[in-house]
Amino acid sequence: MKRFIRICMMVGIALLLSACGEKDAMLINIKKEVDNKTYQFATARYIEELSNYSSDDKVAEELIQLITRLSKENKTEGIEQLLLTFEAQEYNNPQVAECVADLYWSSKEEIIQLIENESYEKLISLDYYGPVNGIKKVESGQIKELAAQMTLMDKVELWIKLHDSWSFMEWGNMIPFTADEVLEYTSGMTLTEKLDFAENLPDELELPDVITAADVNSYIEKNGIEIQTSSGSGGYYDSPGNQRFHARKREIMRSGDIYTDTAIRYIGDFAVIETEIEYLNSYYEIKHKNEHTMYFRDTRLAIDGDIDIFKYAPPYLFSITKSKTEIFEVDNNSYAPVLYTVK
Repeated sequence: MKRFIRICMMVGIALLLSACGEKDAMLINIKKEVDNKTYQFATARYIEELSNYSSDDKVAEELIQLITRLSKENKTEGIEQLLLTFEAQEYNNPQVAECVADLYWSSKEEIIQLIENESYEKLISLDYYGPVNGIKKVESGQIKELAAQMTLMDKVELWIKLHDSWSFMEWGNMIPFTADEVLEYTSGMTLTEKLDFAENLPDELELPDVITAADVNSYIEKNGIEIQTSSGSGGYYDSPGNQRFHARKREIMRSGDIYTDTAIRYIGDFAVIETEIEYLNSYYEIKHKNEHTMYFRDTRLAIDGDIDIFKYAPPYLFSITKSKTEIFEVDNNSYAPVLYTVK
């Protein structure tokens, strides 16, 4: 019995030494690939045993040192090939994953590099070499630091790149845009130039005010033309020949809703068509609602309601209330949506 136990112990020690030998040989050969800049980690001796050492602190420590070295020497290709080897050999060590995540997300250059790299999606997930969600490594402070030295338009471009990917939309929302930088960028622009600039921005991007009340007031003061907002004052619709609107008797829309114009009001340079809409609600009950369609000199305005205060400074019409000013481009247009809202 004693002899049997002694034999088992010797076999165990032999297996342990063999395993240690394989581990050391594997690490040595990985280091050789790094030193020789060949990065053929998949062919390193005993690399197929890598998954067996996912809980081995020594292996993790050695790999962390190698990854850190590759990062300091800007050898991104080496890091990528090593990670692909981790994936192929199912190596999942949390310390190693944490190390790589920290290296990537602590540097704005590396973040930009990943964003610019068309194949960065797989690297950035960090799922295949450890249970670390790389996206969550990026926090608001890091994005702010990344954007701190960027121009306004560089930040807009970065926002667009991030927002184009569902995975990184939250990163884009962390990019700070300040009123001062918008003011500096648009300083010297005319109102038309500011409107063109704002129109070319993505709809989802919320910048501080590009156009201010001061811009509007200055433009109206220089270019304003008197308009009429009451009948009999010489407005566009005071001439019977210009009252071109004809009420629809009854029109069935594609949706099944029935539109019936009930009245037309001509108010100087404005006309308002009042329409009753008959429709079915979600319970298939017949309901009715009223809608107002407003025109300024034959241009339909994207306004549902009566006239408030309007100012006209070609080619723009300004609807001004206590809370906001809406800008429309009305000259030579049959329909004028809101170009910009000044709060």
